[in-house]
Amino acid sequence: MKRVYVNEQWCLGCHLCEYYCAFAGTNEKDMARALKDIKINPLIKIEEKDGVSFAVSCRHCREPLCVKGCVTGALTISDGVIMINRDKCVSCYTCVLSCPYGAVSPSDEGAVQKCELCVKTVAGAPACVKGCPNGAIVFEERDSGKKSASQRTNFARPNVPSGNHMRYVIIGNSAAGIGAIEGIRQIDKQGEITVITSEPYHTYSRPLISYLLHGKVTEEGMKYRGDSFYAENNCNLMTDTIVTKINSSDKLVILNDGKTVPYDKLLISAGSSAFVPDLDGLASVKDKYTFMSLDDARRLDKSLDKHKRVLIIGAGLIGLKCAEGILKRVSRVTVLDLAPRILSSILDEDGAALVQRHFESKGVEFKLSRSAERFEQNAALLDDGERIEFDILVLAVGVRPNISLLKGIAETDKGIIINEKSETSAADIYAAGDCTQAFDVSSGQSKVMALLPNAYTQGECAGINMAGGEKSFDKAIPMNAIGFFGLHMITAGNYSGEVYSESEGSHYKRLFYSDNKLNGYILIGNVEKAGIYTSIIRDRTTLDTIDFPLICEKPGLMAFTKEDRRIKLGGEIK
Repeated sequence: MKRVYVNEQWCLGCHLCEYYCAFAGTNEKDMARALKDIKINPLIKIEEKDGVSFAVSCRHCREPLCVKGCVTGALTISDGVIMINRDKCVSCYTCVLSCPYGAVSPSDEGAVQKCELCVKTVAGAPACVKGCPNGAIVFEERDSGKKSASQRTNFARPNVPSGNHMRYVIIGNSAAGIGAIEGIRQIDKQGEITVITSEPYHTYSRPLISYLLHGKVTEEGMKYRGDSFYAENNCNLMTDTIVTKINSSDKLVILNDGKTVPYDKLLISAGSSAFVPDLDGLASVKDKYTFMSLDDARRLDKSLDKHKRVLIIGAGLIGLKCAEGILKRVSRVTVLDLAPRILSSILDEDGAALVQRHFESKGVEFKLSRSAERFEQNAALLDDGERIEFDILVLAVGVRPNISLLKGIAETDKGIIINEKSETSAADIYAAGDCTQAFDVSSGQSKVMALLPNAYTQGECAGINMAGGEKSFDKAIPMNAIGFFGLHMITAGNYSGEVYSESEGSHYKRLFYSDNKLNGYILIGNVEKAGIYTSIIRDRTTLDTIDFPLICEKPGLMAFTKEDRRIKLGGEIK
């Protein structure tokens, strides 16, 4: 398909592409009047420094990381164009975290924004191309030399008896399982796909349960794919079904009713479960909940009341999203955690303090470096003697990967061990998502990296390989994109090495680097173009090949070499 490409050597830095782009989004006829009366908000942006300038906009990648990582399904591909459904966007900014060009950005309206090639507003070439006076921006089709998995033809078709279809079984119905279905169907249009889930629901996005309680989404809006998804992909969906055992010798999945499901290729994408600590007196608490699933959210929702006090055990991502979701619906929210700071797994001390102050300004109370020694019905007795009374208890202490089905069958640790092809150590059994443990390129260690973009990509990778295709995902890193009461943060990688720091008001930046590599980063407040930092970590870019001082100060493609920019702006990313 045609895409917008940039010839840097012809760019005048006149910014006319930005003006034409901004005008195209106004639906006005008089450009001068429109641009005088509105805030300029172009979806193509000029970068310039020391006489060099060029335009950056969405590349509409063939395998877009932003679409694969989208929590809500708001980003989709239509005829090769990546589009945004702003009604579905919840401003989680996972796409901002993922985009290696920095071409998806936050907007004043909340939903993200990006170039959509003017498909809804302009006939013919996009507005930026029409507005460029020097031919620096062109709209044409170029062969990047890269092919997606479905375009490659050198597949080693799985060994299946002639006339028979492959039997694929997927245990789990969230992001990894959906990625596997879409991966399989890129290669094999006819094979039998059976999806087994213990829940009674159509696939939904688990990260959205706090948004449901907050009233930002409905249950219908939580659907991760449309109502026709299973029919369109010819899938047999088995809901309310529990898998009790895997017979890997006979290739059978054994269900709780004694029935069996045969497979040729099996994917375990069973996710994780809430960890419930064995606390003295916990059984005496009537209204207690975990916060991992739609059922959890439904049960908690029924109990919420303006006059009720809520105690949340756990100041991590799950506990704090719960706090945000319910704060306006109850009289008080108190968060208790043994750690000395909130979000201790993803923020350093100063960053955590900034976010804690933001929570406290909204009315959330914290009890840190303390734990509950015992419960007495509606009261928690802390280790320092303090007594906290509550009406509702939420347990958000942590999660445990669901690995029991493969214990004794495949290699497991904290999670199910997988390689870059999402293969386990057991023949014809794959795993993906929060139940797995994979190689973290930022630290060189094997670890559980529970995040939807990783889960989807691992699942898609598994599906392609299950169907006989060729796919590797060897760039997994820990990463998070999350917002609380309008304050956004994006983190990735690990926090070892030297530190570049910026801090002013609600803006907070930390870059961690050593041995000529960027190891990780923390951004709070201004998270624009975070995906450029993510790509530097994932690609293990050597820092002496880019303008590192510039990219520390301001992420952008200007920091890369002219040759790298030619590849990024004139074709697909390497």
